[in-house]
Amino acid sequence: MEVDNPQIPLFRNAIDEMNLVEIPFALTGRSINRHVLELSPGGSTRIVADAGVAGLPTALGERVMLGLLWYHNNNYPGTPRFRLHFNKFAEQYLYPDRTYKINTRALRDIEEQITRIAHTRIISDKWFDRGTGKHVKMDSSIIDYIKESPRGGGPRVLEIKWGDEFFKSLEDKYTRGFDYRFFL
Repeated sequence: MEVDNPQIPLFRNAIDEMNLVEIPFALTGRSINRHVLELSPGGSTRIVADAGVAGLPTALGERVMLGLLWYHNNNYPGTPRFRLHFNKFAEQYLYPDRTYKINTRALRDIEEQITRIAHTRIISDKWFDRGTGKHVKMDSSIIDYIKESPRGGGPRVLEIKWGDEFFKSLEDKYTRGFDYRFFL
């Protein structure tokens, strides 16, 4: 179902970061509690989740990541820090085709995936640095931190900061636009 929402440029400015296309950062299952996934023989490319979280991002994590990139690109391009209006993000960027409010469990699942993404490190000798035009060794996270803003009775807002190397890749435009309508 196609929806046009006049409040956001729906289906425009959706991007994917190309290293995340080449180095999968999420598992394909829904509720897998795996903390390490080796992507190359000998583990030179792997993703590792902190022990304090439920595990690596799942299939929902990929959708959340694309939504975060789209939200950031539409609202905060050029800066690594951005304020994520949580309900707006969920309703307009993850599920823009819904005609009803997203339930509390779905919001918890989305937040869990954001946390899993923030606590996952990509360790690889295949990270492409567009600035140098070469693959480099990298051990970094996609999200540096998540901080909840005081609510004061208003809507929930998270401050998110992209990891330095990930943001550098976004700034270097190692991205590809895509049709979010097709993705949905």
